[in-house]
Amino acid sequence: MLPKKNRFDGRIENSFFYQAKKVFSDIVTLYYLPNDDLSEPQMAIVASKKNFRTSVQRHQVKRKLRENLRKKMVDWPIGQYVWVLKSNFLKLTAIELEHELKIIQTKIKW
Repeated sequence: MLPKKNRFDGRIENSFFYQAKKVFSDIVTLYYLPNDDLSEPQMAIVASKKNFRTSVQRHQVKRKLRENLRKKMVDWPIGQYVWVLKSNFLKLTAIELEHELKIIQTKIKW
C-alpha cells in the first residue's frame, strides 16, 4: 500500500479530469497535475468494473501497480496523478510493467 502522504485524500473531483494533462498508453491513461503545495507526489488508481469484472481482478491490478509505484516514488515529480487502468493491464508481467512505467514517465511534460 502507498503511504498515506502519497494517497489522494477524499474523492477525486470531476474538475481534476478537465484541468489535468493526459498521457495515453496501451495499459493505462494517466491524468496528472503539477502541484507545488505538496511535499510528495499523490497517486490514485482507478480500475473500472467494465474492464475488470471481478473485485479480485480489480484489487490484483491495483496492488500490482501500487507496488511498482511505491518502489519508484522518488523518481516521480511532485504533483497529483490518477491512473485509469485498461483491460490489457492483466496480461503484463512485472518486467513489462516496469518498462511501461518508464515510458509513461518520459512522456510527462510539466
